[in-house]
Amino acid sequence: MYNALREAGQEPAQIPRTERLLSTAILGFAASEAAGRFSHHRATVRDADFACLLNWLRHIVDHASDRGCPAETDAAVADGAESEPRRQREALHDNH
Repeated sequence: MYNALREAGQEPAQIPRTERLLSTAILGFAASEAAGRFSHHRATVRDADFACLLNWLRHIVDHASDRGCPAETDAAVADGAESEPRRQREALHDNH
């Protein structure tokens, strides 16, 4: 997937995050479908949902370098820098 993102013109610093987001979304959809979560919907509805997901994912790729998605930095990763999204995820996990 890294090569495909590079060939698509993705900025190298954005590729790891973009790959994680794309993989998570696609694997989540596939797991939900395999587990029968969507079985009460017709195949045409599931196909349309997946087409919509692909459009959203294209948007992620096209906008990965927007201000709201800063590139990862080795320093932040090495320092274990706390981030607001991490605190929010941990608070959500602690409440469940």
